[in-house]
Amino acid sequence: MSTSVLIADDEQVIREGLLAMPWASLGYVNVRAARNGGEALEFLDLAPADLVLTDVRMPVLDGISLSQTIRKRWPKTRTIILTGYKDFSDLHGALRARVVEYLFKPVDPAELEAVI
Repeated sequence: MSTSVLIADDEQVIREGLLAMPWASLGYVNVRAARNGGEALEFLDLAPADLVLTDVRMPVLDGISLSQTIRKRWPKTRTIILTGYKDFSDLHGALRARVVEYLFKPVDPAELEAVI
């Protein structure tokens, strides 16, 4: 069984940086990237992911709403929030959505790998 990751971030440079991580060495063989939360849901409908990394603030569907939907529809999918904002209402929403971790950008690759 392949282990899959979905990255959802509206910033291309962030998506590319996350895609460049050594996913295979972390046990993930299928890595996809979406430009926003709506596109991420479309990808998940086609093929659920084991892990979702999502930005908080994106067009179409924000990361908190995406995380809440993932929790309801794919309860075994783990979600990690990545954000450049230090907004406690976002953190509170992430906790309610039961995300695995809430990391601030720029994300230290070693820290992200440790969380994964």
